[in-house]
Amino acid sequence: AEQKALRIAEALENAIWSGSTLVTGMLTILNAASGSTVSGNTAAVSSITTGNAIQVFDNIYNQIPQAILTRNDLVIFCGWTNFRTLIGAFKANTGVMYNQVDLQGLADGDIIYPGTNVRVVAVPGLTNTNRIVCTYLGNLFYGTDLLSDEEQFSIWLSRDNDSIRWQAAFKAGVNFAYGDMMVDFRLA
Repeated sequence: AEQKALRIAEALENAIWSGSTLVTGMLTILNAASGSTVSGNTAAVSSITTGNAIQVFDNIYNQIPQAILTRNDLVIFCGWTNFRTLIGAFKANTGVMYNQVDLQGLADGDIIYPGTNVRVVAVPGLTNTNRIVCTYLGNLFYGTDLLSDEEQFSIWLSRDNDSIRWQAAFKAGVNFAYGDMMVDFRLA
């Protein structure tokens, strides 16, 4: 049951960002609202490398609208590939203030961007997309019809098939409130 719950959570994480046949993902919604979001790729970057990762994240930080800059729930969401590239850039660049004290944060993919109040969080749903999204957490919404996580999850022994069966059923959806309070980085 734990293994199935983890797999469902992983599939749901990917669906939240990239979408699936059942869920319209956040990236699809951002694509439709591209005229109202803030562009994060002001330098027309065509790939993210250890040589330009700090510049990319600095540009994203500099594009954060002034109205939300002092919020304590600002997050830059990126995929694990870009997160690891950013960490590699920090390690290669001794001029960057980099605090290695929070090793658990590094392992979990969650750090404070040096010199700012913004967290950088790696999420599996953005891995291999080269999209980076920045906003405050209160701007993002996840809705479901569940009252509790276990309510629609069943596992049973099917004697007629001589196998273990499982079923999980629920509805889910994502959206954001203010596109102009989001920085959306896309490769040029």
